[in-house]
Amino acid sequence: MGESASSLVGRPLVVGRAGGLRVGDPLRLRLGGGRIEEVEPWKGPLPDGALGHPDQILAPGLSDLHVHVLAAASARTTLDLGTRPALDIADLLDRLREESSALPAGNWLRAHGFDHASLREQRAPTAAELEAAMPGRPVRLRHSTLHASVLSPAAVALLRDVVPVSAAGNLWVGYERALSGRTGVDEQARCQAIREV
Repeated sequence: MGESASSLVGRPLVVGRAGGLRVGDPLRLRLGGGRIEEVEPWKGPLPDGALGHPDQILAPGLSDLHVHVLAAASARTTLDLGTRPALDIADLLDRLREESSALPAGNWLRAHGFDHASLREQRAPTAAELEAAMPGRPVRLRHSTLHASVLSPAAVALLRDVVPVSAAGNLWVGYERALSGRTGVDEQARCQAIREV
């Protein structure tokens, strides 16, 4: 609601005798400086500049404020694919290959912010494409939703007790909790990232 509104009219939700919510009688909230200054019963026509209506519900704005602390910390230690999304599979593989070349052999390549819908092909890279680009490298591309990952064949081999080898496709949905502690995160780097977040 803007600073210029002088009043708001509507029906509040109140607790009834049985303990449940019911709609109360119309109220007028006088506003000033973005805050409620006065609440009074309302009867009659709407005043000039009033927002709402005597039959509308007055309710607070509801927000689900929460953070993903571990995911935010993890994002500080991985390749960011969300800020500048790849154009297509070839572009994605080039960026992964470049990041991989800076890592010691056998180390995990982890990336976050991946979204297959942003790629020209509208799909995740296949296991064969990841293997051809980075042979033997365990790779995890965490989807931007934080609810799925793309895994390379080397990653799947290391995670046989976590993910079913026979799963169809290469977008692994529903394994994020199990994967989070198993994808080669350096503990010292993780603790530092958590402190930063």
